[in-house]
Amino acid sequence: MSASTVAVIVVAAGSGTRLGHTEPKAFVPLGSSTILAVAVDAALGMRETPHLVLVVPADRVDETRDAFAA
Repeated sequence: MSASTVAVIVVAAGSGTRLGHTEPKAFVPLGSSTILAVAVDAALGMRETPHLVLVVPADRVDETRDAFAA
């Protein structure tokens, strides 16, 4: 674990129902990315690289881990 003193928790487990999509809101496309990817990019762009925790629906854990492993 790095010496970072900053942590960011991205709670991305919403259903997206009010947004009108069939998939979870975090995985809805936003430009050439997704809402979740934009949030992750913003967190990783902080002055101090944070410990990053992503909270996603259980059925999206593997997909999310693969997408953001790097």
